[in-house]
Amino acid sequence: GIGGGGGGGVTSLSQPGSSSSVNTSTSSFSSLRHVYLFSDMVIITKLKNKRTKIEKVIFFASISNVSLRDIADSDKGKYIFVIQSNESDVEYNDKSFTFYCLSPGVKTQWMNDFKTSKSEWESKKQKSNLDDVITILQSLV
Repeated sequence: GIGGGGGGGVTSLSQPGSSSSVNTSTSSFSSLRHVYLFSDMVIITKLKNKRTKIEKVIFFASISNVSLRDIADSDKGKYIFVIQSNESDVEYNDKSFTFYCLSPGVKTQWMNDFKTSKSEWESKKQKSNLDDVITILQSLV
């Protein structure tokens, strides 16, 4: 792995509710995490108990409240992207996770899956808002 993460990598998360083991890194550590990408949210967990395989949620956010940043390949690493929280919640404000992928194809697929989930969520939200406006307008007629 890159940055001392060791093993693992991001895999395709094209199915809603699918998960993947990934190497993540913050400013102070690098370790294996599980990422669950849903059509409307992202959840990141870490193993709490190796024996029982119980996981602890360390981050969750609506897909609308996170942004994705592509990191250009450099001497420090390749196939990297960052998920950044835009939550106003103090616990998650400005929290970010850096993802180290095994190949450019895996990185591209993961980023596409994330962007697709976010785009679909935004479309549903806009459609829902439009439906609400139409309902209100119809009630006024």
